[in-house]
Amino acid sequence: MWKKLGITMLMLLIALALEASDYEDSGHTFYSTIQGQKYASFLPEKMIEKSLVLDLTDENLPKPLNEIIGTAFVKLEEITKERRGWDVYRITLTKWHKDNKKWFYAVGFNSYASNSFDNLTVLVTIDGHVGDVVRVQR
Repeated sequence: MWKKLGITMLMLLIALALEASDYEDSGHTFYSTIQGQKYASFLPEKMIEKSLVLDLTDENLPKPLNEIIGTAFVKLEEITKERRGWDVYRITLTKWHKDNKKWFYAVGFNSYASNSFDNLTVLVTIDGHVGDVVRVQR
């Protein structure tokens, strides 16, 4: 019985390790709290490698900011099941530490409808691909 349990546990750990490898962090993780639960927001390395290069001498962004914010709101709604009561309080353009030509947005939201100081940061590539947000604490 113990041998079967051990094999089952080993298979479960292997499956979890394979699943966790899909969430390879690009090196920029932002932590948020919603109703006492902690979340981590990050861009998988493969996603940011595939994103467009940002030419800082070009006057136009690859995607307009309203589209970046709209994409981030979709992710917010996916996590919170609610859009009302949330406002954008910060948008930061951040350079990826592995490649000076790759940049991404950190779109920060605050909830004014909550007394628990809820906040969520959603990471979006400059061409509009949203990163992952995972709950890291219950």
